[in-house]
Amino acid sequence: KRGKVMRHTQVGSPSNTTASLNNFGGTDCELWCDGGEIAFVKRIMTESERYRDRCMWFSSLVSRKDSLAALESFVKFGQKNRNDGRSQGVQAVQRVSMGAGKKNSTILMWSFLDEGERRDWARMRNWG
Repeated sequence: KRGKVMRHTQVGSPSNTTASLNNFGGTDCELWCDGGEIAFVKRIMTESERYRDRCMWFSSLVSRKDSLAALESFVKFGQKNRNDGRSQGVQAVQRVSMGAGKKNSTILMWSFLDEGERRDWARMRNWG
């Protein structure tokens, strides 16, 4: 019974309600990652190394502006070098800023292919 009373007090009391600054929803496992946004995106960047030959550009939406410098530095310098004669590490990083209303985000993109390899990739697929 005490649990029900506590829950009702916590949920129903105007003094205990706070306005969310974030404009999104989902379950806990969809919204939070141990280590936050930086750890989540670093994991994506690290995993992208395995698929470097299957994708021209990799990308992630970065919602916190203060995360960008750390993530861009990690993707440029934190990847392992290769010893197979091909390009070493990430060759290009791009930022695409976007916003709607009060919400601003950035798409951080990276490629393991240098400019010539990206041109060849596009030509082989008749992309122009």
